[in-house]
Amino acid sequence: MKHAQNLEEVKSVLNEVGEGTFEVLLMIDAIQRLDIDYHFHDEIEAILQRQYRIVITTDDFRDNLYEVALRFRLLRQEGYYDKKGKFEEKLGKDVRGLMGVEICATIYDEK
Repeated sequence: MKHAQNLEEVKSVLNEVGEGTFEVLLMIDAIQRLDIDYHFHDEIEAILQRQYRIVITTDDFRDNLYEVALRFRLLRQEGYYDKKGKFEEKLGKDVRGLMGVEICATIYDEK
């Protein structure tokens, strides 16, 4: 009973967090790292579909390499692909983001 309540609370939070925000990506990443994402498959899929639509129609998310790398990994894991596949040069100075890119590449190469 308590477990079901906790799952519903997490689903509620996922639905309440703005879908175009970086926070929702961090939440999905945390849920996947905890290996409980199968409980939230429909919610995660809906969020990632909207994220993909945002990415292909706007360049608003190109300022933070860590955010770009996380979004790239989450979308790539679910089978979404970026047609451009390039980062802006100014993102090369973002060390945290570059580490995220390296982690993304490692995870993708392992699959």
